[in-house]
Amino acid sequence: MTLEEITDKLKTARNSGELLQAIDYAQQGADLATSPDDIARMRIDEVLLLARAASHGEAVEKYQAYNLGQLEHPDAKSLGARLEKDLGLAAKGEARVSHLTKSRDLYLDICQSNDPDWDRADFEYNGINAITLSHFIGDTDKVKVLTDQLTNFTPQNNYFSWATRAELLLNTGAPASNVSKALKNAVALE
Repeated sequence: MTLEEITDKLKTARNSGELLQAIDYAQQGADLATSPDDIARMRIDEVLLLARAASHGEAVEKYQAYNLGQLEHPDAKSLGARLEKDLGLAAKGEARVSHLTKSRDLYLDICQSNDPDWDRADFEYNGINAITLSHFIGDTDKVKVLTDQLTNFTPQNNYFSWATRAELLLNTGAPASNVSKALKNAVALE
């Protein structure tokens, strides 16, 4: 099987909810890939799929074993923030706040180091995670500029952009009717 065929099978398995099969394809793809970019993409997919399958411990172990945190790849950085968030949500007390704060700071750093016009979807994803986590931990000062920036964006005509808008509206205390309208737009585009 070629890397392209494995990638197609991975996407199909992931989209149909067959996460374990998709993980197998990601591992096969990484073994077959020859370019560092292709290997990184497959490793990132594998770890993300492990996290989605609620295998957080294994996801963190593989993230570290594959040195994904050392990559400049934006998806690797977002994945590191997501894993910290998962660890925080599973923890209690000070450990929870520590992991969630680290996750928020990672998401925020990604936003601050990237041009939103370059990859708007990536900016919205990382931005809304930073904002929501800030509200969750009760420390919103660091995300005021980011909140204003996302508020001033006109949502793009896709599910994720409108879902981000709905989450932003929830975080900023907007009227329920505005949140409902954003959610209806998201669902209509799903």
